[in-house]
Amino acid sequence: MKAETVAGYCEELRSLLCGGMALGQAVALLADEAGTSGPERLVAQRVVSGSSLAEGMAYAFSPLPEWIRHVISVTEEAAAVDHGLDLVAGQLREEIVWRDDLLRSLAYPLVLLAATTLVGLILAVVILPSLSAMTEELGAALPLASRVALTMGAFAASPGGFLVWLAIFSVSVWLYTGRARAPDFLARMPWIRNALMLAETWRYFRIAGVLLAADLPLHRALRQAAGAVRPLAWRAEARRLAERVEAGEAAALAVRAVGWLPSRTARVLSVAASSGAMAQGVENLAQWAAARRRAVLKTWATWLPVVLLGVSAVMIGFLAQAVLLPAFQIDVIP
Repeated sequence: MKAETVAGYCEELRSLLCGGMALGQAVALLADEAGTSGPERLVAQRVVSGSSLAEGMAYAFSPLPEWIRHVISVTEEAAAVDHGLDLVAGQLREEIVWRDDLLRSLAYPLVLLAATTLVGLILAVVILPSLSAMTEELGAALPLASRVALTMGAFAASPGGFLVWLAIFSVSVWLYTGRARAPDFLARMPWIRNALMLAETWRYFRIAGVLLAADLPLHRALRQAAGAVRPLAWRAEARRLAERVEAGEAAALAVRAVGWLPSRTARVLSVAASSGAMAQGVENLAQWAAARRRAVLKTWATWLPVVLLGVSAVMIGFLAQAVLLPAFQIDVIP
């Protein structure tokens, strides 16, 4: 599933629906414009045969993230699918822009780090063993940096080193493809938890605001929005929040038991409940979380290149010592 493709489809479909076209006519029109093949045709076939739009998109854009399917499903049930499509397209576009900006800022540091690592492996596996043999023949001891580099090179070329590289590659694929519950894994990392918390807060309250605007009761809106929360533990807390609100507890009090929601949530909901503008209060929370998340991601994009360049500089200095010091010893030994 390409985010650009899904975002473009959601934007085009929303524009047709907002223009007064029925869902079946809109998906059929997009399918005709796309030709005989493509996900647009598959969505139209499913919708025309009686399936929901969420089911059609999940089939056509497989693998479709669970949160997208849930957003489309609950907004379709609330007769507000145009708002759901706008929500999905907006988040996907924002993630695409942030990803592209981050990759551009990290391109040079990552290339430098990869080149430094490759050169270091070549030095440790090919060149340093020769220098080590020469210094031993001359009765000189290797410097500490050279001994450490030799040990690391020997490990990298051993079966154990191969297993480590394989594990790193597997974890990278696991996180990139989303085949496992990556959000649950990332939620345990303190330096990532804050950005993930803000993203989930934005989506949670954005969906709840759309459903409240469609005249759903607060507890139903919160329960439906909880299904789009990606970390399973956080989703369970959100569902318990909806149950407590349904039981008659004030949302401003019940929300204090949800550990991943920001501390301001209780105050905003309390004011919104007293003023009778709960939908607006929920929307304000979503907008605040979106703005804070953009600020956090901007900080990451600023400092990550600096950190990677610093790591590369340390590696280059270490490799220079590991190679130059033994060569200098060989040169000065009479």
